[in-house]
Amino acid sequence: MSNKVIIKYKDQEVWCYGVLTPEDNIHVCYDEDEGILDNWCYETKDYFRNWTEVVHSLIDSGKFGEVQQLEPC
Repeated sequence: MSNKVIIKYKDQEVWCYGVLTPEDNIHVCYDEDEGILDNWCYETKDYFRNWTEVVHSLIDSGKFGEVQQLEPC
């Protein structure tokens, strides 16, 4: 998948692939696991507009350990 962006935040480096749209879900690879999340920020009550918002939210939540990769699905 093209459009790779690497976002560094709080000593983590997250590789983000593709373009995120409001209709997408987000495939997350973290620690030794992976999952699918809704494209929705519960703090702002709105969808994530870019990968930087997603990375900051996931890392700040502390629920995913080391986030490694994101892509739309």
